[in-house]
Amino acid sequence: MKLGRFQLAAGLAAAFLTACPPAPPSPDGGAEDAGVVPTDAGVDAGDVDAGTVDDAGFDAGAVDGGGAADAGDDRDGGDGSDGGDVDDGGDVDDGGVTDGGAADGGESDGGASDAGVSFGWITGAYGMCSEVCGGGVQSRAVTCVEQGSGTVVDDGSCGGASRPADMQACNTDPCDFAWTVGQFGMCSEVCGGGVQSRAVTCVEQNSGTVVDDGSCDGASRPADMQACNTDPCDFAWTAGQFGMCSEVCGGGVQSRAVTCVEQGSGSVVDDGSCDGASRPADMQACNTDPCDFAWTVGQFGMCSEVCGGGVQSRAVTCVEQGSGTVVDDGSCDGASRPADMQACNTQPC
Repeated sequence: MKLGRFQLAAGLAAAFLTACPPAPPSPDGGAEDAGVVPTDAGVDAGDVDAGTVDDAGFDAGAVDGGGAADAGDDRDGGDGSDGGDVDDGGDVDDGGVTDGGAADGGESDGGASDAGVSFGWITGAYGMCSEVCGGGVQSRAVTCVEQGSGTVVDDGSCGGASRPADMQACNTDPCDFAWTVGQFGMCSEVCGGGVQSRAVTCVEQNSGTVVDDGSCDGASRPADMQACNTDPCDFAWTAGQFGMCSEVCGGGVQSRAVTCVEQGSGSVVDDGSCDGASRPADMQACNTDPCDFAWTVGQFGMCSEVCGGGVQSRAVTCVEQGSGTVVDDGSCDGASRPADMQACNTQPC
């Protein structure tokens, strides 16, 4: 269709030139006929619409009479021409080529970098494993932050494809559970049969972690209690030495410790375990002799003066004569108390 129109236009143009040859050029080099526009094919611009002249200089409007060769139908962007419709004046419609299409210069709406702002992933430390053996999982925090300020932002700002893992497998070794026992404690009785206990725990041997007893073989669980001190009891009283007498004469008392002891173990037990009728006395009388208090004097000391009269003193104490114990002065006769001071060196100086 386009080729036929081209040939028709070419024929019309040739006929037109034959009938009306162009005027000779003017001396000044300009076109003599202001109505004639020089084109590649010499077509008269008066007959050719200036808004529809193509590269070959043909008037599409003149050729088809306004209907057969509509430039809007044959020369649109769909047939590989220069884009939008050509209007009067030959300007290209800006909207057909550059308005917001594939050549839009808009910015990215949020990736690893947005308008000069950089985002990145920050990971925390992995936490405890969910299992001590046999394969578990552990997790950690993974957050998206703005690199300059450290502000936590939505994960979408960093890009999902590069996000570090927030979980991993852990403790993948096979489990090895076994019973572990502690030492037996004290026996509940010192003789005649008692019980003592110990700790029995199920432990994962590789990690040393104490786990639920159900993880170990219940049939092989060691005993956590046993009998102890099964020998018959042999209780007897044991008495200590008497202490000091409460008085030095005239009768006092003194005491001692009396305890019931299991002879096999040497353990002190409640007095009820021994025979109460045979319990030794824990107190007794002492210093029952009558008291004999008397004053005892010491030697006079140095005179306070060498002449002109001085004084000298001595110790005067009340003593229980049977024991030799020094007692309070009130135990002796105050009226007969010897003087503890006297004059000395009374001669004139």
